[in-house]
Amino acid sequence: MKIENERVEYNQEKPRNKTITIVAILIVLTVIILITVGLLIFYLREDRLSLTVDGKKVSFGEETFVFKEDSDDIYISIKDIAPLVGYEAHNGEYKVNSEDTNKQYVEAINGSETTSFFLNSTSIAKVAPDSTEDYERIETTKPVVKINDKLYIDVEGFMQGFNAVLSYDKENNMIAIQTLPYLVNAYSSNVSNYGYDSISEDFNNQKALIYGMLVAYKESTQKYGVIDVRTGKEIISPRYNNIEFIEHSREFAITTSNNKVGIAYSTGGTKINVAYDEIKVLDSTRGYYLVKSNSKYGVINSNEELIIHIEYDQIGLEDSSLFPDEEIDSQYILYDKMIPVCQNNKWGFFDVSRK
Repeated sequence: MKIENERVEYNQEKPRNKTITIVAILIVLTVIILITVGLLIFYLREDRLSLTVDGKKVSFGEETFVFKEDSDDIYISIKDIAPLVGYEAHNGEYKVNSEDTNKQYVEAINGSETTSFFLNSTSIAKVAPDSTEDYERIETTKPVVKINDKLYIDVEGFMQGFNAVLSYDKENNMIAIQTLPYLVNAYSSNVSNYGYDSISEDFNNQKALIYGMLVAYKESTQKYGVIDVRTGKEIISPRYNNIEFIEHSREFAITTSNNKVGIAYSTGGTKINVAYDEIKVLDSTRGYYLVKSNSKYGVINSNEELIIHIEYDQIGLEDSSLFPDEEIDSQYILYDKMIPVCQNNKWGFFDVSRK
């Protein structure tokens, strides 16, 4: 009887061992599956494009970035990127009642600037919302394109249109964006490293940071200068009462202690002599500048040749927006042909070729 009981116990051990073996196999398989899934998730996360804005990782839509085939070109959806970098996007043209999807403008939430984009155009139009001046036209290398029924711009167009710096780390598949307020805060903290005390509070001057330049103030001289932040070298020494960045040409209007104004290159050196009471860009495409001397106005070109003699009481309209004609988009050059001038309350016109 004892022998029979032992046989029964032995027979009961066999299915129990079989169950343990099956459970062990299942555990091993589960571990393998979990490791495989984990590696797959890790791979997919690593492979998927990531985005940081001002050092913080942010989520974005699948159509925000489009990579052009057979190149490293990146195109960015104006509508999708705007809210991620402090802007609101609208269809149509700024201050024109339209829902034209071939045109879009973006407004900075902080109210600093409005930028307009046009399909197939390399020209970006920028203006301060409260300004009576005409748009500043910024030329880009590549035009605005339409993809997935949305307007897209390349990296250069994005940086100029949204006042931000964008870099792409191809190896890690990561895009990093730094907005202008972020850059201003960063450089305000370390401007002393360049031998200056503060950066310019003027918004136009702060935009020079997008192009790697810093307009800064030195208290010891009570003057402004310009630094190339990539090299740390001075472009313009701190000996000017005022400096104003001209974005479209990446130059600087410089004002001396006797309130005379000229133009300096972004690489250093004088482009237009410091000899005028006022100077502003009249037409960036032609390189025309409106100048004032002894209460009279004239026009010179980038070689400082006279286009219109400095003898007029006024050149250009007070505000082109007073004229609803869409073909008048400049207060200085009407229909891209005529420059209005006023002398002794009499008006006349020069054509753009000096006649």
